[in-house]
Amino acid sequence: WKKNSLQGREFIIRQGQLVYSAYESIADNAAVWFWGNKKAGMPIPTDRSWEISQDAIFADTSPSSNYYDVGIGLALYADAGKGRYRCVWARLRAFYIFNTLVDGRSAESDFNFEVRNGEDGGGPADDIGDVLSKSNQFTLVFRHDALSRTDSFQVKDSNTGEVLYVRNGPSTLSQARTCLVGPWISIDQNATWPAGSTYLAADNWILRSITPDPINLNPKTSTANGVAYSVAVTALGMTGTKLTGTVALTVGSASATLPITGLIDKNGYFALTAKGTGANKGFSCALLYDVSTGTYRSGKNSVTAPNQKVIKF
Repeated sequence: WKKNSLQGREFIIRQGQLVYSAYESIADNAAVWFWGNKKAGMPIPTDRSWEISQDAIFADTSPSSNYYDVGIGLALYADAGKGRYRCVWARLRAFYIFNTLVDGRSAESDFNFEVRNGEDGGGPADDIGDVLSKSNQFTLVFRHDALSRTDSFQVKDSNTGEVLYVRNGPSTLSQARTCLVGPWISIDQNATWPAGSTYLAADNWILRSITPDPINLNPKTSTANGVAYSVAVTALGMTGTKLTGTVALTVGSASATLPITGLIDKNGYFALTAKGTGANKGFSCALLYDVSTGTYRSGKNSVTAPNQKVIKF
């Protein structure tokens, strides 16, 4: 689905590749093709863990003299309503001098999914790094880990598989429940690049589900009702949208270790519950954890133990 393929710039299919074309001189020379159906694209849940990869292919020559801002990348977009939007992007930038692709590339990205005014686009790059390579074909990888709440952007040489650049950072994608994802290509303002002259292209687009490594939540230790208590969730893993792990509860002199399950709620918090059976009957907990701050949400958690008042924190 071509979100912002306005008059003068578009994507077309050529030789099995998604090829960029700008045939009119306009100020905004960016175009995005969101993955999915023709009408609205396919929403990708931000409470799932996944990875996007695509090849970025730069032409050896440009259709005219100098291009200083040729970029091929990925865009993640969410409509925020009332003429507002959210956008995270990552791209590889190349340069052409006297029609020739010159050595050296620049990896740029913006991991901020904050609300912005307007309909499309993104904020300025909040990370820029040099990519030392003479290649014209690269693999771009964007990885979203909903469990640890981190995102990463990698640039690889498509021919050798060598990793040329890596950025890891906190994820802000949970600010929206879903996002649209797709290839994004742009050139200098008011420049043209008619498809058929030479090709700027995206190819081998892949979106795959991943299973992130388990994590441990920060433990909670305090006193309530005159009784000391502690809560420790460990080996919390994620399969699809389901969270599973282990919780160790201690209330006074009594303790139990229970399986704990849950999901990520609409606010991006971990909503977890556990209930003991058999020898651990009477133990239970309901927890709400903010992984971005590493703390339990105040007043939203409870722990029970045999012959004890319910502890709330």
